[in-house]
Amino acid sequence: LIYIKNPFTISGQRYWMMRCLKDYTKKPNKLNIDEHEILGEDETWWDICT
Repeated sequence: LIYIKNPFTISGQRYWMMRCLKDYTKKPNKLNIDEHEILGEDETWWDICT
């Protein structure tokens, strides 16, 4: 068993947090809100929330 206390630096945590929120919420990825047709074709979840 290998235990890694924290593999991410502070900047690495911020990078992955922003990538998850900005990049992975864009098409072709599917979102739960796609069913409700809240976003237009050219809108992203990140743009609506900020």
